[in-house]
Amino acid sequence: MLIRKIAEKNYGVSSIWGVKKLLRRDAEFKRCASNTISDILALVDVKNVLIVSDSREWLTVATFVYDYSLLPHDARILATALEYNCDKLATLDEDFGTVKDIIKLSRRSSGRGVKSSFLLEIQRELQSLREENERFRKEMEELASLKCSSLKSSRD
Repeated sequence: MLIRKIAEKNYGVSSIWGVKKLLRRDAEFKRCASNTISDILALVDVKNVLIVSDSREWLTVATFVYDYSLLPHDARILATALEYNCDKLATLDEDFGTVKDIIKLSRRSSGRGVKSSFLLEIQRELQSLREENERFRKEMEELASLKCSSLKSSRD
């Protein structure tokens, strides 16, 4: 999405197909896109975010679909969590209620749902993460735009 915004701002290209053409035909844009991705990965590294691959254990995913009546995407999330030895899964998705015997979902109050104070805590944390994500997105857009603008102007 960020690379698409750069293409739109600096090259007037808004479609994903136009971005694909730019990546194939414009060395400066390709370099800019690569640098942008490198910057994002560097920031993720500094923040100690662990990025893991989704589970490719399709039999396990299919088993979770069957045994726990999960949609395939939810079953894959569960399979991934278990593959990486997670003992807790943070979610407010009620579909995961059926898996509480194999992974801890959250603190529960008399089996009738998540405590309201816990919900408020999660909502505050989510809002904080959204705000931080928005600041990060804007910073990355500005940084990428500056880098790409200077590359484009040096090319002209």
